[in-house]
Amino acid sequence: MAARPDGRKAEDLRPVHVVYEGLDRSDGSAQFSFGKSTPTLTSVSGPIEPRPQSEHPSYTSLEIYVRPLHSLPSTQARHVASVLKTIFSQTILLNQHPRTLVQMVVQALSVSEVVGKSGVGAGTAGVFGPGTIASMVNSASLALINAGSIPLRGVVCAVSVGRLTRPSPSNAASTSPLILDPSPEEIPHLTAQGVFAFLFSSALPASSRAPSSGSPPPSELIWSNWSSTNLGMTKVGDGELQELGRAHEMAREGAIRVWWEMRRSVPEMEAGAARSKRAAAEPAGQAGGAGSGEESDSDDDEERMEI
Repeated sequence: MAARPDGRKAEDLRPVHVVYEGLDRSDGSAQFSFGKSTPTLTSVSGPIEPRPQSEHPSYTSLEIYVRPLHSLPSTQARHVASVLKTIFSQTILLNQHPRTLVQMVVQALSVSEVVGKSGVGAGTAGVFGPGTIASMVNSASLALINAGSIPLRGVVCAVSVGRLTRPSPSNAASTSPLILDPSPEEIPHLTAQGVFAFLFSSALPASSRAPSSGSPPPSELIWSNWSSTNLGMTKVGDGELQELGRAHEMAREGAIRVWWEMRRSVPEMEAGAARSKRAAAEPAGQAGGAGSGEESDSDDDEERMEI
């Protein structure tokens, strides 16, 4: 019998939702959510001409802004923006277009996962819950794919993992009650939590591929903020480090599932782009001859997930 509030097993994600917004005045945009409580929207512009003070002669400048649903960006929002910059500085090939700028705006679309109290993970989850932070990473990654104008090393997928205060019946066999993608109802009961961001890229060594991943390219962990109320007592080889290893593996399997959901969304993205192009370029009543072009564009977009 499942003990999680929404009936999921410990290793289950909430349903993943992906929407390509087609925002004006941006090169790419996407909305991502785990369930209904973590929707985030990212718009991307670039490479574009930077302000003189932002121009660098040898690489692309990267600016990321995080906006909460209400009010002005807080200190924590600026911290999350710094985290996203750390992640995507490892993902975007910044040396390909020097003296240019890539600008990303990440918007939270819900307040239901806001965490207002101090405690585990308060450094990055004091405003946004772990699921919302993971959602921001994923919407930003999808917006970059949607743009198609920014060279990437690979595709980043992120998930959150938490440890409940006590084992639940559905997870009683485990040495620690780890859960994937904690819901807002579960967050107050966590004694450890963290977001794990993985880079999927065909340029990585094959040995870094998860054994059960199948078709996705190899992956590597590029960022995590795992924190625990017991971390101060950790010694090499004790249960805390072993638990972190289990959290890492649970997160990797979850990130693989996110990768698959992103891949399934690519044909939808291409179909929407093709319809928009035809509507803008073709006179009324002339819709023929588009089939082979659409197929070629679809092949190109699927290759974006295989970077």
